[in-house]
Amino acid sequence: MLPDPGTLIVTAEDAVDGWVSSGLFQRGYDDWRCIATTVNRMPAAALYLRTPDDPEYRLFTIAVLHIVDGKIAELTGFDATDKPWLGLPATM
Repeated sequence: MLPDPGTLIVTAEDAVDGWVSSGLFQRGYDDWRCIATTVNRMPAAALYLRTPDDPEYRLFTIAVLHIVDGKIAELTGFDATDKPWLGLPATM
């Protein structure tokens, strides 16, 4: 999977801080589901978001984890909206 415009590579701590400061877990961004997967033999999570006006969870992003000494050292996020990557379902 090649980096796309909008691909973000940051430390795990900075990623979580950025998500929370941008409104993650606030109303409208608080109903998530996740599917564990792999990307290029690295652990990853496909994240699905359900907004208040939508009955389905929609594929939102794929987070690829770089693990060092058993800890998340880096997280690479791919915008997965409307992209049929990894054979993942578009909705749940």
